[in-house]
Amino acid sequence: MFKLSENWITEGLMDFEYKQYLLLAYLRDIHQVFENRILYPPFAELIEHHRRLKTIKENLLRIKESEEKELKGIDWQNLRLVYGKENETREPDVLEEIIDFSIPKMEEEIHHGKKIFDDIETHLKYATVGLVPLDKSVGYFFIQDYPTSDFYVYQYELSALYIQSDEGNIPYKSLKTQYISTYTLSLSKSLTSIKQEIIKELQDIPNPAVYSFFPNQHASMEYTILPIVKRVLMKLVA
Repeated sequence: MFKLSENWITEGLMDFEYKQYLLLAYLRDIHQVFENRILYPPFAELIEHHRRLKTIKENLLRIKESEEKELKGIDWQNLRLVYGKENETREPDVLEEIIDFSIPKMEEEIHHGKKIFDDIETHLKYATVGLVPLDKSVGYFFIQDYPTSDFYVYQYELSALYIQSDEGNIPYKSLKTQYISTYTLSLSKSLTSIKQEIIKELQDIPNPAVYSFFPNQHASMEYTILPIVKRVLMKLVA
């Protein structure tokens, strides 16, 4: 898949048509990936590219406002406002043109990805397997490999991270997961029996919280279903 570097907007040839070509090639590939029901990591990367452009645009607007406060006069012959040093006029900025073109194009594809994300999350069903203990910070979760009877089993652990800021240490929750195995449901093997088997074999968590997830539609397990399940699980146990 075609990728954009983090600094694509400023590096290399500063030409509107060239940057337009780069962006459209990138978004074309992103769109095709989304059509294949693959969201990550392209969806997160696209959102980050969009965030960077918005930040640059805001900075450019602040610079503009600062320049406008230093208006020197009016060039009546060319009908232009004169900023900064004497006889210095503000010309159209190629960087601004590229950003103004890119932001709405990116937003269209972000909307496309979000629609797929929301559709999968909305139709995602889940249930607890057995009783849920008071401590839900460690446990297991099962994900059905729709439409088969296979379930991927993962162990999870919720932990607190502290990020330093001007206001002190800010707590954030982090969900660590590890693939355990794949089990197939049958008349003799239920989700409850799988839970009991895991507890007996691993013995790491004597009384774990266990959740089962049912996607009910096709999508990439690794790059779409699993990230969405982790997001939902975080809400359930945090």
